[in-house]
Amino acid sequence: MIARRHHIQPMIGRIQPGGGTNMYPAMEQAFVELINVDAAVKHMIVLTDGRTTSANFDRLVSRMRADGVTVTSVAIGSDADLNLMRQIAKTGGGKLFHVRSPRAIPQIVMRETRRVSRPLIYENHDGVKPLLDGDHALLSGVDTPPPIHGYVMTSLKESPLAQSLLVAPGPQSQMHPLLAVWQYGLGRTAVITTDGGQRWASDWSTWKSKPKLYSQLIRWLMPCGRRGKA
Repeated sequence: MIARRHHIQPMIGRIQPGGGTNMYPAMEQAFVELINVDAAVKHMIVLTDGRTTSANFDRLVSRMRADGVTVTSVAIGSDADLNLMRQIAKTGGGKLFHVRSPRAIPQIVMRETRRVSRPLIYENHDGVKPLLDGDHALLSGVDTPPPIHGYVMTSLKESPLAQSLLVAPGPQSQMHPLLAVWQYGLGRTAVITTDGGQRWASDWSTWKSKPKLYSQLIRWLMPCGRRGKA
């Protein structure tokens, strides 16, 4: 043991302070993971000082853009490599943020989340008219809803068991699901893409069929043994 100690001590003594970042493999791995994710928006946020091993970041980020992945750079510290981080953000179709304190990072992440998700939100101050779509027990006795002023744009799941019940026009008059349901085995799910009336569906507060639609929806979602009669 003593002999080993004499051998190890000189090796430890040769260790010098220092460090560095190798951004390229980390970004490449994150890119691989993102392209395999089923998501409408794919956005990467790179947090680093940019002091990294030299690599062809332009080629990597260009591949990301070609595959629908955008990149935002957050340069941390007063000695951050702003030129590299700016180029990554520019090529990646994102934003460049330069912060000196990590405390600013949560606000930046929240701001970026809102920014990149905005294309998924459709708002129309004049209102758009929802339409009943399809035949389902949930729509029994329900008339056409009043106009809404916004919703989250989605597409119907590619499954014969998924059904759109309400639709609303969006950009270029394309129809998007406003109420959709899906049954898989004994499991049932439903999604309403507008809000509860605070902003987008405020006109629904006077819609006579609203209580009926929601009560029928709740009963439909309940386990089989607990569903009452409509």
